[in-house]
Amino acid sequence: MTTQLILQLLIGGLLGITGQGLRMIVGWKKYHDATLRERALVREWPDRGRLLTGLIIGFCSGIIMIVLFPWFSSGTPDGRMVRLGMVAIIAVGYAFTDLMESLIGAAFQGSAAKGIPGRTTPAKKIPDAQSSTRSTGIPLSGLEIARLAIDQQKDHLYSRHKEIYQLIPAIYAEGDYSVPCIDICISGHSHEDIPLFLDYTLPNGSIQKIKTRVITRFGNARPHVGRGDMLSCELSREYIGTAGCVLSGADPSSLYLLTCNHVLTGGNFEDPGTLGSTVLEKLFGKFDSVGIWQFGKMDAKVDVALIAVEQAEQVSPNDVAAGVYPVGEADCGKTEVELLGALSLTQRAFIIHINQPISMDYDNKTVDLSGLITISGNLNPFNFNPVTQKGDSGALVYHAATRQPIGIVLGANERLTYVIPMQSVFDAFPEQRLSFATI
Repeated sequence: MTTQLILQLLIGGLLGITGQGLRMIVGWKKYHDATLRERALVREWPDRGRLLTGLIIGFCSGIIMIVLFPWFSSGTPDGRMVRLGMVAIIAVGYAFTDLMESLIGAAFQGSAAKGIPGRTTPAKKIPDAQSSTRSTGIPLSGLEIARLAIDQQKDHLYSRHKEIYQLIPAIYAEGDYSVPCIDICISGHSHEDIPLFLDYTLPNGSIQKIKTRVITRFGNARPHVGRGDMLSCELSREYIGTAGCVLSGADPSSLYLLTCNHVLTGGNFEDPGTLGSTVLEKLFGKFDSVGIWQFGKMDAKVDVALIAVEQAEQVSPNDVAAGVYPVGEADCGKTEVELLGALSLTQRAFIIHINQPISMDYDNKTVDLSGLITISGNLNPFNFNPVTQKGDSGALVYHAATRQPIGIVLGANERLTYVIPMQSVFDAFPEQRLSFATI
C-alpha cells in the first residue's frame, strides 16, 4: 500500500512538472516572437534558480492534486477517469504558479507572471546613471553608456555588417525607466544576423549587456524644400518651404520670419546666400512679398534664415509658449511633439534621438551636420517614419503638451525627420538677441 501511494505521488509530481514545462515552452515562444517582432524591449536570460523553482512548484502541485483528490488515481475499467485525472493534474501544474504569485506577491513578479519562468524585471538590472560611474565616480548618463558601448563595439560591427550606415546612442522607455540602447541603422533590410545585445565594459571593469534596435532602409537625409503654395525666394520661386514662427531681435520693433536657409537658396548649401532678396508667399498661384532675406547661416550645426517682415500685420501671432523647451535624455522615446508644416499641416511625433549627426544631401553638395534632434511618428524602430514632406522645411516643432518651441524642421530620410534645436537657431545670430515675438 505504501509503495503504491509513493508511486501515485511520484506520478502526480511528474505530471505537474509536465504542465509547468508546457507553460515554459509557451512563454518562451511568446518571448521569442516578441523579440523578433519588436527588438525594442530589453529582456534578460532566465535565472536557473527560478526555472528550478517553477519546476518544483509544478511537482508540488501534482502531489497536492493526488492527496486532495485520490479518485484521480483510480479509474473505471476503460481508464477514462485516469486519463481525465492526468489531464487535470497537467493543467494544474500549468496554472498553479499564477496562484502562487497571487499568494506570495512580488516574489515572482515579472518572471513567471509573464509566461517566462525565471525572467526578472530588466530595468533595474540595466546599468543606468545610478549604477554606472566614470573613473572619477561621477555617474554616467544613459546616452554616455550607449556611446561607451558603441566605442567598444563599432569596429567589430562595421567589419562584420557591411550594411551598417550609422550607430546611434539611444534611449527607450520601459515602464517608468529610461533605458540605454544602441540603434543600428542599416541601408538594407536584412537584420537577422545583427545581435540583440552587445557586451561592453564599464570603467569599473564589470561587463554588461546593452540592447540593440535595428532601423532598416536608413540613409542620407534630404532638405524638405519642395514645391507648392508656400514661402520662397524671388530668385528661386519653384523652391518653397514653411515660415516657422515670428521672432523679434535686439530692436523689439524688428520682426523676422524664421525658416531654413536652403528654402531661399533653392535647395543649395550656400552661406549666407543672396541676402537682400525679396521673399514671397505664394497663395493660390499668386506671389505676395512678405519681407527681405536679411540674415542667413549654413554650417555644420544650423541651416537658418531670418526674413525681415515689411509690415507686422502681414504675419500671424505665434501660437506657442514663449520659452524654449530644453530637450534632454529623458525625452528620448517618450516626449510627444507637434509641428505645423505648410504641406503636412499639423502632425504629431515622438522625440527619438538628441545630438545626432546626419549627412544632408543638398542639391549642390552633401554636408555633414550634427547636434540635431530626430523625431518619428512611431516609437517602434521597425516602424520609424518621418512626419514631414517636401515643403515643410522651417516648420516649427513644439512640445505637444506645453507648446514650448523645440526647433525647426531641416529635412528627413526614409525613417526620421531631423530638427534643428531652437537654441542652435538663437546661437547662430548672437548679435540679434532673438526671442519669440509677441504681436
